[in-house]
Amino acid sequence: MAAVTTGDRAWLSEADVEALQASGLSHVISVSGLHVGLLGGLVYLVVWKLAALVPVLALRLDARKIAAVFAFGTGAYCVFTGSEAPAVRAFIMSGIAFGAILLNRKAISMRGLAIAAICVLVALPESAIDPGFQMSFLATAALVALWEIWDRRRDGTPEIGLLQHGAMWLGGAAATSVVAGLATAPISAATFGRVSVWSLPANVLAAPILDFWVAPFSLLAAGLAPFGLDDWAWQAAAEGLSITLKIEHFIADLPGADARVAWTDSTAPLILIVAILWLTLWRSWLRLLSIAAILVGLAIWALSPKPVAWIGPEGRAILATPAGEAASLCHTSGGRFDATRLLDKAGVSPAEAARLLPEGEHRLARTCAVGAGDWQGRYVYSGRGRGVLAVSFDGHSHAFGRGDIPGGSLLMRDGWRLYFYPAPPRQGMWAHEGRPETAALAGDTLLLDREE
Repeated sequence: MAAVTTGDRAWLSEADVEALQASGLSHVISVSGLHVGLLGGLVYLVVWKLAALVPVLALRLDARKIAAVFAFGTGAYCVFTGSEAPAVRAFIMSGIAFGAILLNRKAISMRGLAIAAICVLVALPESAIDPGFQMSFLATAALVALWEIWDRRRDGTPEIGLLQHGAMWLGGAAATSVVAGLATAPISAATFGRVSVWSLPANVLAAPILDFWVAPFSLLAAGLAPFGLDDWAWQAAAEGLSITLKIEHFIADLPGADARVAWTDSTAPLILIVAILWLTLWRSWLRLLSIAAILVGLAIWALSPKPVAWIGPEGRAILATPAGEAASLCHTSGGRFDATRLLDKAGVSPAEAARLLPEGEHRLARTCAVGAGDWQGRYVYSGRGRGVLAVSFDGHSHAFGRGDIPGGSLLMRDGWRLYFYPAPPRQGMWAHEGRPETAALAGDTLLLDREE
């Protein structure tokens, strides 16, 4: 409950967090568009309907505009939850929508989304390289495009009954999950190396509970809190979240729930992102050209070289992930944190990560080696406790130590060819020409030529 309402994830267990990520429901515990949108939407709906029941207000003022003014109060919620970037983005976007209602403009439109994007980038320019910003606006652009298509087609349709409304809501929830999931899939796969295969049924099952159970009781509890009458409302909201947790664990246990995606460079994701923007922004048949770009992007992703080893900054850790074989890991005495980051970047499962990097165990790197047939990586110590990572393939050895590859590197396999990506610059003390100390690596021996 604390995570959903305030973004404080300190009370969540690791198993619950993993289940949320695998089921595609991790957005529930991030104070972002879901929370700000639900809160603003509930305030707007309640005030609108209550104002319409008062003849003095309803006959003289537009009840929707009164509700829109009250809905701007979601800004206080953003401040209360720490003003995190996703919440600020969502507040600006919802503020644009409520402002459009006050100005008798369409609340949901691509123009409103463009204004929101400009406002966010002016206020938080660093958001441009934030995956959260990219995913939220891609998802919103896709949903706005879907809404515009639906809005044009429903004009002039006769009034429908309660059952049709229910079926339409379920269909809308499913379509929303599918469209938002597909729009954000390239960034999610490229950044986090995973795709939630069963996110559609998970969101369809959880959305009614969050929208019509958890959110109303949470809002009611927040309103009753100053009077000390909020316990029962918090408990009722928590019961809904308990059911949501059961759903997420059930979905996370399904086969293939947490599919891992092979690493690729930025080419394929950029092509897919441009194709999605093309599909959402064009309104004529030209949008169909994006299908060809999507197919090209997927083909490049599938056929691109795959990493067989992940090398940490300055060679402090190396993780081997050969295709079809178990992963292996080596790291220096001070490289445990780098090893943890490599495991996360490579998308290694928690169970496999626990095997490779047990708690409390610090393996000596000098006795550790990784490799797969045509290549090998091992640590060679040059004295004074300093380890140098030696990676050998194609009859050559490459050394990485202090001052080398500050951002790390990848050992890539392209068919039978092995190469580093990006090509690591040599900046170590034994790599500079014209200095009185040089070194060469041959097999397992570090050959030093020092002038004392």
